[in-house]
Parts: sequence; structure tokens; C-alpha cells
Amino acid sequence: MAEQAFKGTLTLTTSQLKQKFLCCSGCSNEYDDVENFARLLPCLHSLCNQCVHNLAKDGALPCPECEQKHEFKGDVASFPRDNTRQDLMDFVRVKLAPGAIICQSCRDTKQATFRCKNCSEFLCEECHTAHRRTNITRGHEILELQSLQKKENLDAFCHQQMCPDHNRELELYCNKDDCQKPICFLCAMVTHKPDAGHDIQEIKKISEEKTEAMRKRIDDVNMTGREIKQIIENIGREVQSVRTLGKEVATEINNNFDHYIQTLEKRRDELKRDVDKYVQIKAGTLENQLRNLKQQQKRTNEAAEFADQTLLYNNPPAFLQIQGTVVDRLDKLHNEWFDREPHEVATIGFSCKGLSQEFQNKVSSMAKVWSSNAYQPNTKITPKQNDAVQDETVTFLVVLCNYVGKPLTEDIGHLKATLTDPNGATVDVRVIQNGSEESRVTFVPFYAGSYKLDVSILDKPLGEHEFQVQPRDKPQGSNIDESQLDGATRPDFTLERKKAHRDVTVTPDGKTFVNSPSGTLMESTKDRLHKFKGTYGNTVFTSPGKFYYEVNIRYKIRSQLEKSNLVFELGLARRSEMDKKHVVDGQPHAWSMICSQHVDCDAICLHIARGGKCLYHETLSKNAIGCTMDKTFGFLLDATSGVWRIFDASKNKSICQMDDVDCSEPLVPVVSGYNPNQVEVTMTLCTEDEE
Repeated sequence: MAEQAFKGTLTLTTSQLKQKFLCCSGCSNEYDDVENFARLLPCLHSLCNQCVHNLAKDGALPCPECEQKHEFKGDVASFPRDNTRQDLMDFVRVKLAPGAIICQSCRDTKQATFRCKNCSEFLCEECHTAHRRTNITRGHEILELQSLQKKENLDAFCHQQMCPDHNRELELYCNKDDCQKPICFLCAMVTHKPDAGHDIQEIKKISEEKTEAMRKRIDDVNMTGREIKQIIENIGREVQSVRTLGKEVATEINNNFDHYIQTLEKRRDELKRDVDKYVQIKAGTLENQLRNLKQQQKRTNEAAEFADQTLLYNNPPAFLQIQGTVVDRLDKLHNEWFDREPHEVATIGFSCKGLSQEFQNKVSSMAKVWSSNAYQPNTKITPKQNDAVQDETVTFLVVLCNYVGKPLTEDIGHLKATLTDPNGATVDVRVIQNGSEESRVTFVPFYAGSYKLDVSILDKPLGEHEFQVQPRDKPQGSNIDESQLDGATRPDFTLERKKAHRDVTVTPDGKTFVNSPSGTLMESTKDRLHKFKGTYGNTVFTSPGKFYYEVNIRYKIRSQLEKSNLVFELGLARRSEMDKKHVVDGQPHAWSMICSQHVDCDAICLHIARGGKCLYHETLSKNAIGCTMDKTFGFLLDATSGVWRIFDASKNKSICQMDDVDCSEPLVPVVSGYNPNQVEVTMTLCTEDEE
């Protein structure tokens, strides 16, 4: 007979049902309803009663199926008997071997052909007839086995559950917290009295409620199962991505090393050509020397041979007639100069001392394969400061961990950080990886509002952090008396953002300067300042004219500054004087004031000097962590007379005047800031014309 699929258990066939639910996970024997009945474990696997007793040890029972250990107190009765298996056993017996079922009512081994649903017994023909005649069982529902074979659910195979204490049907349920079990009517009257705090309910009602609750839990578990399935699919795709990426990286390695090999082979050919060139030069020189010497040798031999021949003639008059010529020739050849050493020697070599080791070291240190096992849920992104403030440096510490929570310290590849500002714009920001557990993400937020920082590697998200940036405090106001400005104009200018040194920041509106990098990955251009740690205004001051502008300066000390460490500089300079040094102070056509750590005061002081002479000195704050300063300075340039006055605009006080400002060529306002790890400096232009 063809096996039937069991409704409600996916697509399991009857044989699969028997193997999965009716055989003990420990001994593989079939369950029965006498000694080897099924006991249900918390992992929802089951063991026969005998295996439970055999495997239980020291208050723990291991599951042979999933290897989980289940602790218990007392005896193994804490693992409940699973009586639902009785229904399933009858279902499977009818489906697989109905002809082998024996009557359970009589003592004869007669084949059963009926089943009483009320008594949960298989009956032979005779017992079926007797069942129909007896008054007690006459109204029972009896089904033929042939019709039972067509059933696709367990309704017809339900076993009546009897009270173990009173042998009566379990028709009630005690819903008391420490009871929670089916009971009979006698139990309700004897041991589960309502006046003793027991909550007696109809078993059908409780069963329906708990069935509905279980359905919801099944839905929850199925949802979890679908989520796990999705994760399995994701992991499968990730495995494929890992293998694909591995092949791509291997190809990249091959391509790069092929290029390196080509470079080496090219260099080898160049060196061999150099060898050929030197050989040709040396050999050519020697061959030319050899050719000249052979000619000289020939002349010498010919002269000696001629002279020897002359001496053979015994004719004095004839001899004396040519003797002078021969002697002159012999003397000339004897005294003729020639190099007695080769013009070139065999001195060609290949210099590669230390090349092999250096090459190996370079290849080992510069060519690496990295792999990150960072686990997204364990990524920690924490702000270093309590509050993020507009136009002030913000630093986040990023710690990547593996799936067990261990921080990663090895080479993890290129960490990417992307910042989303309140306007929805995104920008990549700089990440400082120094080989420690912590990576630093530092940037300057230009707007107040909600931000989000995303961290990733190869576009694989590793974590995100949402945070708020508070608006910057309103700069300290100016109390300057207009009468002191003598009708000067207030040019509305901004600071050059694209010309600023790469280690400082100018906000997009050009009004605020910060002495630390913005953190955004901007290309370095040749127009940027490379030495002067600042920038300059996009206006020029020319003669004749009077010009006035104000700058609010705020700083906060992060750590004590060391001897003479600079904080900021403000001033005027010719464009040609800039970028010669990290400051403009001391240049012949530059005038400035400098704030720095002052050794004598052991404080942060403002200095204005010219020609080696101190014109003004003021202590701004202590040199201690957390100390701050907020002050607005005014700058009045009379380009006609060459006078530059500096004001403490907050106090309407003139603090210094320089009378030697050369305005024969245009001047620009300059600002700069230093040592961002020790002090945070923010300068804001106040330039609007009040006319």
C-alpha cells in the first residue's frame, strides 16, 4: 500500500512518522504504552522510560539526538510522559499494517477489524458485536479499520486519559499556578478544592486557550525559522562572496606581481645593457690603444731591422751618408711616449649589497593580504567627548570585535567612515588606524542637528551611531565704540577654504576657522598652503583706506601645552610673505599677534612684538586641562598712514598700535591655529558692514 503523507507534519510519510516520533532516540526501539512509553525532554526530543533511567546521572540527562544536557531535581518523573504518542502509534499501525492488529478486548489472538473511539481499543468481529449489545458501550463510536485507513488526522485515534488516582476520565483542569494539570471530578472535590485556592476550569476550554497560545508560539518559532533560513541564505551568499573575492584578490596579487616581475625584468635588461655599454667602452678603448701600440711596434721593428741591415754594409762613405737619418729615426722611436698600462682594466661589477634583504623586507612589509573578521553586532562606536558642538572637533572611537566579542588588533584592512549631516548629504571622513584596538574618526560638524556615522569595510556595514550636534554658542559680543573707528569701512569677507592648510578647517560659509582637520577626505591641491598652518581672507587692504573687522576667538585646553607651544596667530601680511614658515611672525612684511604657552608665566599668553621688542603682553588663561578663553578682538587698519590698531572689542579697549605697517602693496588678513591635540581653537569672523 502506498505510504500516506501525514497532514499537519509537513510532508512526512507514515514510515517517516514512525521513525521520527515512535522510536526512542536512545535505543531506537519502538515506544509502547506499558514500560517503554515516551518521555518528552525540554529539547522536544523523546526517550523511552527505560533509556531515561539509564542515561540520567547526577541530576542531568543528556539527549542523544542533540547532545543537550537537561538538569532535573528529584527523579526523572520531571520529564513528562508523552501520551500523544499512543494516538500516533495507533494511527501508524492502521496505516502500515492493519492486518497485524490484534483485538484488545478478548484474550484470543483474533485480528481486529474495528476500533472503538471511546474506549481507544481495537476490536475483533465478535467483540464488536458484544460492544453493540452492552448497555454501557452501546452508544460508543465504532469505526471500521478500512475507513480508518483513509483518515488523515488523529481525531479518530484519540486515547481517553484517565486519572491515575481515581481511574476516572480527566474532564477538568486545575489552573492554579503550582498545579497546572488535568484532573477528574473526584480530584476537584478531594485534593483540588476551590476554597483551598485551586482554580478549576473545563478541560476543553483550557485546551482551546492553550492550543491557541501554542499556535501563536508556533507562528513565532516559524518566524524565527524563516529568519534563520534567511540568515542561512545570507551566509551562503557570503561564503560564495568570500570565495569570489578570494579569487579576485588572488588575481589582483598575480596582476601586481606580474607587473613587479615585468619591472624587475625591465631593470634586469637595463642593467645588462649597461654591462654591454661598459664592455663596449672598455673594449673599444683597449682595442684603440692596442691598435696604436701595434702601429708603433711596427715602426720600431722596421727601424731596427733597417738599422741592422745598414750595419751589414762595409761601405763607410755610404754608411756615413745615411747614418744621421737612421740615428735620428732610432732616437725618435726610442724617445716616443706611449702608455705602459692599459687605458682600461676589467673593472665591471654588479652592486647589490643588501638588495636581497631590503627587497625581501619591502615586499614583506608593503605587500600584505589582510582579512577582517569583524562582527557587526559587536562593533563599538563611542564619542570621546560628552557633547558634540557645531564647528568644533568631534572624535569617535571605533573598536571592532569578532563574533565572540574579542577586540581586533591585527591588520583589518581599510576602514571607511561615512557621515550623514542634517541635510542628508553624505561625506567620507578620515579614519586613523594605528594598529591598536581603537580607530579614531575625527571631523568638524558644520551644522547643528541630527547626524549619523556609518563604519564599513569594502562596503560591508560594521556599525552606525546616531548623535546630535548642538548649535555653537553665540560669540561674545562687541562693545566697540564707533567713534574709535574714525569712519572705517567693515568689509564683508570670508576665509579661503580651498587654500587653507590641510591640517586646519574652514567652514563652508568661510566665517569660522578651526585648528584641526575637518576629517573629510578632500584632495590636496597645489594651491593649498603647505607650511603656514592657517589661511587668509579673500579680500585685500590697499591704500588709501581704513578697514575694520573683528574676530571672536575661543579655545579650550585638552592637555597641558609644553614649552612655548603655539595656540593661534592673527595678523596682516603680504601674500608673498605667506607659506615661508608655519607662522608669518618675523617676516619683513607681516604684522601679527601670537598666543602661546609662556614659560615665564606658566600660562597661555598673548604677545604682540615688532623688531624684537614686546609691544603688548596679556595672560589669557592658565595652562591647565579644561581652561577656556572667549574674547573678541577688533583690528583697525589705516592703510593711508600705515597704522594698525588692535582692540579688545569686548571691553572697547585699544590694546596695541603699530605705526610701521607698509601698505605700498596689498595686505591680506591671516589666521592660523596649532597643536590641536593639546588645545581646540575656534575663530569666527565678524565682518558685516553696519552702514
